[in-house]
Order: sequence, then structure tokens, then C-alpha cells
Amino acid sequence: MEKIKLTKITHYEKDRDNKPLLTKNNKPYVRCLIQDDKGRKMSGFGSAETQKWSEGNEVSLEIEQRGQYLNFKLPDQRVSREEFDIMKKKVKFLDDEVESLHKEIETLKLGEEVEKIEDEGVDLGDPPEELETI
Repeated sequence: MEKIKLTKITHYEKDRDNKPLLTKNNKPYVRCLIQDDKGRKMSGFGSAETQKWSEGNEVSLEIEQRGQYLNFKLPDQRVSREEFDIMKKKVKFLDDEVESLHKEIETLKLGEEVEKIEDEGVDLGDPPEELETI
């Protein structure tokens, strides 16, 4: 992985003969040519990510020498199963905390309503028997 500063970016969808660029499986693709601040020229697949790049941006890439050419690849953005499970637990914890806070707020609102009624001198009577055991 290497962090580079982009000085030039070009995207191509067609070859020199003006024919669409095709993969080995005959699927069209976009070729992205870049140059860094060290003067190195590299080629890679264009993507939504490379379309966002502009001159002066710093990007992290995997760079590979193939003969006399340099190729780049975007770093793998996928997370491991372990990382996913950790994030899942954190989201569950936060979801439980939010639910708990909502219940606490509702309890406080109910308590405020009871206080308001009691302050007005309204007799609420005795609680039902099933609530007396709680």
C-alpha cells in the first residue's frame, strides 16, 4: 500500500482504434491512467471511486510493477467476518441503549404527568391490586 499525490488523471473507454475497451470476458471497462508527483505513470481500472479523484488528491493504492509498466489497484474495502461481528455487537449495544433511553424518557414524562395531576389536587385513588405487588 502506498500513498501518492495525483498530478494527472485520464479515463478511457475506447482504445486507439476507437473501439470499446473489453475485458477477457468481453465486458466493457474504463481504463484509468494516473501520474503521481514523482512522475510515475500507472494504469488501472476506472471506477466510481477513480471518477471522484482530481489533481492534487492524495490516494492510497496498491502499486505493482509488471514488466516496464506500473499498475495500480484500489485497496480492498471489505471487512473481515471478525470485524463485521464486532461492529454488529456495537450496533446492537447502541440500539439497546437508545431503546433504554426512550423508555426512561417515557417514564419521566409519565412521572411528570402524575405530579402535575397530583399538584392539581386530583385523587388518583388506590392502584389496582396487580400493581401493588410490583
